[in-house]
Amino acid sequence: MPWLLFRVVRDRPGLLRDLTLVVGSLGLDATSGVGNTRAIMLGVSGDPMPVINGLVTEGVELINLINESVIPIAFSRRQFINALKSVLQQVGVQELGRTLYRLGYEYAKASVNEVPPRGTQ
Repeated sequence: MPWLLFRVVRDRPGLLRDLTLVVGSLGLDATSGVGNTRAIMLGVSGDPMPVINGLVTEGVELINLINESVIPIAFSRRQFINALKSVLQQVGVQELGRTLYRLGYEYAKASVNEVPPRGTQ
């Protein structure tokens, strides 16, 4: 599935709705999306190349078209910080560096294991 990556130039109410309306009016279907106040990534069905110049709406600019399989990763920062605080209270401040290093290692390992090898999609 192709993904459209947009940079948010000016965040405003209704931005995502307007963007999906533009995508839909060009014959594409926005199947999924992830984003924040700085960037939006929309998964679309169909081939966006013929209509790429029409993908314009106030507040965003198209940065790139990604024609690879992408697995967006998102989680709540608040929940992560609360979990991290709990672990640090258990292991103590002395172990902070090793704990963070191990957490990063395990997170990267789990992420890589979920990405299919090239050519097997």
